[in-house]
Amino acid sequence: MMDGLAISMEQTIPEGLLTSRKLNELLVALTVKYCLNDEEEIVRSYYRRNVKKYLPLLEIRRDRNNNTMQCGENPYFVASLVDENGKSITAPRLN
Repeated sequence: MMDGLAISMEQTIPEGLLTSRKLNELLVALTVKYCLNDEEEIVRSYYRRNVKKYLPLLEIRRDRNNNTMQCGENPYFVASLVDENGKSITAPRLN
């Protein structure tokens, strides 16, 4: 979990334990638990995107340049694939 540029919580999950879909769900769940203030924010985040009251707080954003995914505003959650030294690596493409 990032708060501005500071890491406020960190968890390492061994490779292969989560599918891409489950990782997305995990980012959303953590964002709901730690970042949203009330039920109205949660409900409005699930509205359809074209609805005026929709809040994009639970959208997963991908940064292909930095090989990361994130969810939330501030604070927000970031996920990336890293090696044993914590250096970001590119996920292999599966056929």
